Amino acid sequence: MESNNVEVNQNYDVGTGCMVSIRDFVQIVQRISKSKSKLLFGEKQMRVNEYEVSNISAEISELNKLGWFPETSLEQGIESLINYLAHSKS
Repeated sequence: MESNNVEVNQNYDVGTGCMVSIRDFVQIVQRISKSKSKLLFGEKQMRVNEYEVSNISAEISELNKLGWFPETSLEQGIESLINYLAHSKS
């Protein structure tokens, strides 16, 4: 990555750039963490307002312009984070 093209105090989203539903994200976390929690999707009616989201995606086009591209999948990233958190509690 060329540091001379990076703007000072610029925020950059970091992620895969692929859209994933909140439901899929939670199910991936549940599976990888081996959680036995019961997921209750649809138990409450979704609020209709400008802050309600059902899909998430990192906007990585600015990082792509700088030469950065994701090398870790969403599942690999979640697994690494879960493993890190598990070992950092000891």
